[in-house]
Amino acid sequence: MPPNPKRVAAWHIGYMSKVSEINLQRDHEKLYRDFAEEYKLLSEWINLIQDETKTQDSVGKSHPMSFALYVREFRGLEEATKRVMRQPTWKYFLLEGRALARYIVEFKSVPKGKVKAVEAALRLFMSMRRNPRKLGAWWKKNSKSIQLILESKGWPERNTEEGSEEAWKLGPFTVHNTAHAPKEDLAKTEKAITSAAKFLGSSSIPKARNVLYGPIMLVKKLQQPRTLAWYYPSDDKIYLRLHMKVGRGEVHNLIHELGHRYWAKLMGRAARNFWAKHHRSLGNIGDAASPELDEDSQQQLAKLDALKEGDTFPIKVQGMIRNGPNKVVEVVRRGSKPLVWTIENKKGKRARISRDGFLKVRMNNSRATKTRAQYPTAYASTSLEEHFCESFALYAMGKLPIEHQEAFEDAVKGGF
Repeated sequence: MPPNPKRVAAWHIGYMSKVSEINLQRDHEKLYRDFAEEYKLLSEWINLIQDETKTQDSVGKSHPMSFALYVREFRGLEEATKRVMRQPTWKYFLLEGRALARYIVEFKSVPKGKVKAVEAALRLFMSMRRNPRKLGAWWKKNSKSIQLILESKGWPERNTEEGSEEAWKLGPFTVHNTAHAPKEDLAKTEKAITSAAKFLGSSSIPKARNVLYGPIMLVKKLQQPRTLAWYYPSDDKIYLRLHMKVGRGEVHNLIHELGHRYWAKLMGRAARNFWAKHHRSLGNIGDAASPELDEDSQQQLAKLDALKEGDTFPIKVQGMIRNGPNKVVEVVRRGSKPLVWTIENKKGKRARISRDGFLKVRMNNSRATKTRAQYPTAYASTSLEEHFCESFALYAMGKLPIEHQEAFEDAVKGGF
């Protein structure tokens, strides 16, 4: 049974920290056991909600899904299943699934006939960024993958000793072929690793060579499609997607992740505080602080102002993208000025779009665009740590724009 709802938030935060710091090899037995128990419990809850013969009265008000059954009666099945995803059990299921996925990648010898199925199963947890829209359908579709993760408990562990076919020394790193890739597919990835080590080995960044150590886990597509490398501070390991080609972008991504290690292991509090001030200052420069409506938005607004009932709505609207095109069924005006447009798709679903809402979204987009332009890359604007890691990679490769170099040099020199 989950704890008192008033304690859920604190409990969840504590558990996230626990999972992130877990020793996968030592604690994997408990992970498998907890994951199996949560899978069983969630299966029972989802089946219960989908069983139309079950009601709040039949299960009792003390049951964790009692209120979900009440919601199903008045707001439908989809809304009721969302109540499952609000339970701590669902959150822990995802967290432990992600930890188990990492354990399988690092330590398990996957049977050859199941490699692709295992990759798909691991992506369920390693690439998930939001809850599924329809949990019941997601659960039915992915149950075999979840069971495959549980099945992996009985597989042998792979040989992780340096010098084996699955682990070898490459410069300062130990490369682990967790992707089970043939040797002919590894040459370009090894070239990217060697290039990254060479850039950092000759860099003027203080103590940059200190991040050149440890395992690099070669994997296939386990994260988002554009994620080519990532770093877990908890176990201090780099994960790297196999490269079918090697250019500056692939090398940049690996150095960026080594920048996360530099940030976690070598940057002191004073240096981080300095960088935080620098990061915030770039977002408050000139037009980024007070943007104007761009020309494209002005043209879109003019089109909206000219709309009449029966016209096609010219802008895609979240939640109304399918079953289009959307038609304008009503326009609320103040004098000649439109204030609200009501649109409808072919299935009769309606949405209301206000002029003020449109302006707010476009102004926010304009502000974000102009803010991104102040940073060395657009991705650097997303957070101060990503800003540092982008600068770290660009500086090591001799590509950091000159206007950003002084602040970066001051930050890393002040870190020791």
